[in-house]
Amino acid sequence: MLWIGSFQGLIKIDQKPFKFNLYRKDTELNLDFGSNNIASLYKEDENKIWVGTWGAGLSILNRKTNQITQYNTRNKSSSFQLSDDNVLVIYPDSKERVWVGTSNGLYRYNKKDGVLKLCPVIEKTNGLNFLKQNRIYCIKESLNGTLWIGARHGLYNLNPATNQLITYFNLQSDSSEFSINTVYCVVEEKDNLWIGTDRGLVKLNLTTNKFKLYTTASKNVNKRISSNFVFSLLFDSYGTLWAGTTSGLDEYNEFKDEFTIYTEEQGLPNNLIYSILEGKEGNIWLSTNRGLVKFNRAENTFNGFDLADGLQSYEYNIGSSCKSLDNEMFFGGINGFNSFYPEAIIMNQSIPNIVITSFELITKKGVKHIYIDGDKSIDVSYNTNMFNIEFAALDFTFPQKNNYAYQISSSGEQGEWVMIGKRHIASFSNLPAGEYTFRVKGSNNDNIWNTRGASIIIVIESPWWRTKLAFVLYGIFTILSVYLWYLYRTRTLRHTNKILREKEQASLIVARQKEELIIKNKSITDSINYAKRIQESLMPSEKLFKRLLPQSFVYHRPKDIVSGDFYWVNERKGKVFVAAVDCTGHGVPGAFMSILGFELFRRITHEGKEDPAEILNAINKEFIDFFNDQENISLRDGMDITICVFDKKNFQLEFAGAINPIYVIRNNKINEIKGDRFSISLYQDIEKQSFKKYVFNLEKNDVVYMFSDGYADQFGGPEGKKYKYRRFRHLLLNIHKLPLEEQKAFLDESIENWKGNLEQVDDILIIGIVANFDN
Repeated sequence: MLWIGSFQGLIKIDQKPFKFNLYRKDTELNLDFGSNNIASLYKEDENKIWVGTWGAGLSILNRKTNQITQYNTRNKSSSFQLSDDNVLVIYPDSKERVWVGTSNGLYRYNKKDGVLKLCPVIEKTNGLNFLKQNRIYCIKESLNGTLWIGARHGLYNLNPATNQLITYFNLQSDSSEFSINTVYCVVEEKDNLWIGTDRGLVKLNLTTNKFKLYTTASKNVNKRISSNFVFSLLFDSYGTLWAGTTSGLDEYNEFKDEFTIYTEEQGLPNNLIYSILEGKEGNIWLSTNRGLVKFNRAENTFNGFDLADGLQSYEYNIGSSCKSLDNEMFFGGINGFNSFYPEAIIMNQSIPNIVITSFELITKKGVKHIYIDGDKSIDVSYNTNMFNIEFAALDFTFPQKNNYAYQISSSGEQGEWVMIGKRHIASFSNLPAGEYTFRVKGSNNDNIWNTRGASIIIVIESPWWRTKLAFVLYGIFTILSVYLWYLYRTRTLRHTNKILREKEQASLIVARQKEELIIKNKSITDSINYAKRIQESLMPSEKLFKRLLPQSFVYHRPKDIVSGDFYWVNERKGKVFVAAVDCTGHGVPGAFMSILGFELFRRITHEGKEDPAEILNAINKEFIDFFNDQENISLRDGMDITICVFDKKNFQLEFAGAINPIYVIRNNKINEIKGDRFSISLYQDIEKQSFKKYVFNLEKNDVVYMFSDGYADQFGGPEGKKYKYRRFRHLLLNIHKLPLEEQKAFLDESIENWKGNLEQVDDILIIGIVANFDN
């Protein structure tokens, strides 16, 4: 290495040759392969190199004369013409033949006559050429002399003697099946064929034709591969299988049937692996998306190479590699190809000196630089927000590739080494006060480390409030505070005891009052429960309802113990009278009103009235007369009633309503029959307002619903809103075809789910009747 001092600065000239030979158009050789995007390589002998490109066909380079023979679609000579210019694989077999795979067919070159011809392959069963318009990624000779061919659309086995193909599109294994799509690489070992695809790694037993699939989704974590895209496979001289994927390098353990995965965390410069070759010394060479990499198996380390070492570029191509019989390796990428003998690469063995160059303090006042000049200790003030330490490895072959690691530890402790790669600065903030030792080690461009490194002691000062004097003052203040708190606490306890004695006397009085309230509450509750039994005895029994209307249900859910909603049923001359009544209010007032309602229905029906409108008008008159006879009565409560008369013989429904409607569902459509817009009440003008009758012709299986407003007015749901009639109608449409008992259960479950933790706001009454009468 030559260093020159000049008026323009310091100049460095590295006279060492590159580690890798470079072949492309813009080098000193100025070789024109038609394209620098190299897809495949093959070394025929010491001088003759076959180069397959993307888009420019096949070139054969004579390294002795630098002459190039080209085969492509543009060559007018039939002996040098190809059907496609994408040459993705060049493979020599054991019979002195070279196979050339393109994106549109397979070519065969016979070394004896030097002729390159399109191979007229046909599928053995159907006679089709599956390699036409099918990108060929790999060719591998089998132990029986046939060729395995991996392509964009499937896996094939070619018999060179007959030019017949056997297709492998679907693999079977017991109850599982795998469809092969793209095959990037294959290797054969004993009775097994390993296949790298875009859907995982496949192990195919050629004797039984059963397969095993390894993917990223394998149930056993140790059997998972790093990615389902497997671009390259290699069985090394130790019998170990290596798989290169888009997410790392995978090492297969045959005895445990497990994978060890190497990624950037283990030292790879990039996780995308294009090709894998084994060197004479047993090391593994990889082409990646960040240059070439050597994996030292003995030391389990990765050493990366980049443009400074003579690489064509950082990016390489899938399968663009080969190893000659004399161990020369070739790797092709997007800007030419490299060749080298692994054992001839000379590494930089110089162990670099490591120095700490500067110390940077960052405080509220600004940034302060301290340049290290033999100092072994640095004092840092407590008000320093952050400090940076810069260091360097004094090897200038390619300083951008020098690597570093640092360690910081306090007294009596051993810190962990932190690998920071090529970054030569370490930053720290919010370290507690104390003495720390900072150590740094580094390597040269070829990863040769100076493990001794350099170190410096950092003393972080304590703030004044954490000094010894401050802690003495804290102790005195604490003792004084405890004493004062003791005095305050004693006085407070005395005052508290006095208050407790007064509260104890008051609590005895409250306890006696509470006991009296419990006794009174129990008496009231017992009375209300007794009133409930009276109310239930007045209400028609479910047995009577079922006898008069067999296909019916009654869903009655009071808000309190007693209810303001009730129903009534009776039969006269083949007609069934059904009423659903909602007394204004609920609880005890509603119950009293319901008892009055029972009496009114009993009295009026005994008079022989059959018209529902006349029944409502009569009830309204009796209701007004009953309360007008009393003095000093001011009553705003009343009753909302729906009354239906079912004429079983004529299949007719007569209806009259006070406020509440009824629903009739026929053919999945709901018909609403509205009642009059006034209630049974003390303030109704019976001279001007009277109830009207509505007649509705029924059909078989019509469903009639009578109800109070309690269900639609219930609050609940996610936003605590009312259930409303629209949602109620939708619910009835959904359940009206269910058996009646199931409808009743569904109504109860639905309102319970809607109500949630909220309180029931009103009594609920729903009557469902199916018009299936026995005439």
